Amino acid sequence: MGKIPVDLNKKETEAGWQQIIDDFALKATPVWFSWVGWLFALSGLQYLYAKGKGILLALLIGFSIGALWIYFQAFFYRIEFRNLPFIRNKKIERTLSLIFSGVLAYVFWRSALIIARIIAENKV
Repeated sequence: MGKIPVDLNKKETEAGWQQIIDDFALKATPVWFSWVGWLFALSGLQYLYAKGKGILLALLIGFSIGALWIYFQAFFYRIEFRNLPFIRNKKIERTLSLIFSGVLAYVFWRSALIIARIIAENKV
């Protein structure tokens, strides 16, 4: 998969921005609901584990958590932030872009684990 450029200095007309938002919604919505499905699958595994404490379920949960981490890393590291405010050096800009992508990956992964645990514990 290729890089996803995010130009923070892009100038567009209102119609241009509407087209960008429409394109984003059409691409992002299926991905989002796929992620929601993964949350429910992970929470279901955690719920079953809490009921039975099976070693195979523990291994499956551990593998799922690791796979989710790798997926979020791969997904968010495709994002390339460009034209960051006050940054003129391209190497620094690329480094900051990688840091932002890593933070996004971690926040989404950690949030997914917390939400899955809340659902599994029936605290919703």
